[in-house]
Amino acid sequence: MSADDDTSFYLQGIELIAKEARKYGLFLCLSTQMPKDIPLGVLSQMGTFIVHRLINEQDKKAVESAASSLNKSMLSFLPTMGAGEALLMGVDFSMPLLLKITPPVKTPCSETPILNKK
Repeated sequence: MSADDDTSFYLQGIELIAKEARKYGLFLCLSTQMPKDIPLGVLSQMGTFIVHRLINEQDKKAVESAASSLNKSMLSFLPTMGAGEALLMGVDFSMPLLLKITPPVKTPCSETPILNKK
């Protein structure tokens, strides 16, 4: 079994969860920097999208095909979004909403750790 086979197996499992879990009151939250890697069957089950800046054409097409409320003008806006900006769209929104996320008052310590050789 190759790495691609492993990935395909796991993605099929996620698709099954996305399709079947809602009837039991379970919901799925996915986060990725590359929407093109999520199978269309999974994306089509998502009710709400928060989309940050996307530059890659394939990523934009994946989001466009899954989010029916995303029109061409909003799609062309995705590569120009700045830090802290996102589009909120989904079945509960008549049109995509532009969000501006304010930075936290106390910034998290998220620097790369320095590893010492001993």
